[in-house]
Amino acid sequence: MSWQKHIVRDPKIFSGKPTVKGTRVSVDLVMTQLGWGMTDGEIVEYHYPYLTAVAVAACREYVADGQPMGCITDPKIDTLLAAGNANDCPTSEEPGMGWVGRIVSTPDMKRGRPRIKGTALTVARLMQELSSGGTEADILAYYTELTPDDISACRQFVATGEPLTYTTTEEHDAWMDALDYVQKLSGKTDAHLG
Repeated sequence: MSWQKHIVRDPKIFSGKPTVKGTRVSVDLVMTQLGWGMTDGEIVEYHYPYLTAVAVAACREYVADGQPMGCITDPKIDTLLAAGNANDCPTSEEPGMGWVGRIVSTPDMKRGRPRIKGTALTVARLMQELSSGGTEADILAYYTELTPDDISACRQFVATGEPLTYTTTEEHDAWMDALDYVQKLSGKTDAHLG
């Protein structure tokens, strides 16, 4: 099989992140669901009935081939992602890349919204406070676990153009379905979410 027939990078779709051809389903979203333990069939049956098992296999092949996962417009992100999970990458010294390793997104916290590592504070919330007139000093006084570097990382992350929340109904539904699936596997219910 050749992933080239099924995976495209269009600057008009998710800033050029790789997606399944003819859809807005990103390769990283499919791979995340596979990483949560879903099978190819479950992804197709429960989340993306318009995909095929061949498309899911193409996502696997794309990643196995070492192809870039980030935006077309920011090759620095691709380089960091190619080095491994961005959560495990050291903070980059390159201008504008200090967010790597500080901003994370996991399905079990804030439903996957980007947040400051080690906290439940989302980037969107912090930026909302700054745009509402809050100063950096005010934020650091209120959120005592934060550092000035965390605030800087949020600003740098926003500058990349990555979404702070769900950008499409498909993505939102996929995150919710995947989270429900993970909770069922672990025996959790909504009452345990807090």
